[in-house]
Amino acid sequence: MNKPSNYSEFIAKYQNLRNEVYASVPIATNLPQVKLTPINTQAKAAYKRWGNMRTPPNGGWDWSSWFAHYRERHHKRFEAAIWYGSTLCGLCLGKLSEKNVHVRLEILEGSTERAHPLKGRVAYVALTGFELFGLLKKLELLTQLTEQLVLIRHWAIAYSLQAK
Repeated sequence: MNKPSNYSEFIAKYQNLRNEVYASVPIATNLPQVKLTPINTQAKAAYKRWGNMRTPPNGGWDWSSWFAHYRERHHKRFEAAIWYGSTLCGLCLGKLSEKNVHVRLEILEGSTERAHPLKGRVAYVALTGFELFGLLKKLELLTQLTEQLVLIRHWAIAYSLQAK
């Protein structure tokens, strides 16, 4: 995997990682009705319909502000709206550390509905997404390292052949 050569490629790279996670979570959780999407206008509108009476840190987050902040400042973020069919069941935001060593779930909120389809499972689905995001990033780093080691090995072989 090559390093992005410009800002657009950098943004696209992390969007592609998120898209891979969105597609993989229903399989990894064995919940085929679950769908993860970016936190978009549809998710924000569904969140407003929750009629949230909670206050931070127990929910009731200002998702529009948080999302705007993350979109602007944390390009290596993981964000997800967690749906079960057409029902929004949760929202989550987090990011990779600066050196891509850790991925951290920073904000998570489940639906206020008493009996939504993922009651008691929103955190499980979100954490699975974060785990996969971290694993994909680690796999990418390992692939880059392997490619570098192969180049070093080829260089060493070529050098030893020339030295003979």
